Amino acid sequence: MNVPYTKSFVTVIVPCFNTAQYRVATLTSVQAQTFRDFEVIMVDDGSTDDTLPD
Repeated sequence: MNVPYTKSFVTVIVPCFNTAQYRVATLTSVQAQTFRDFEVIMVDDGSTDDTLPD
């Protein structure tokens, strides 16, 4: 049985709670990886700082 080749894809899920000071460093780190086919989902759990700005 021949299985068609499918390209890998990565989803990076980042749980966040009052982590605004780390947001840029986190996204920069993900972008610096050699694997390029990814998406980033940041999930804010009720932060009171500017973790995920409007």
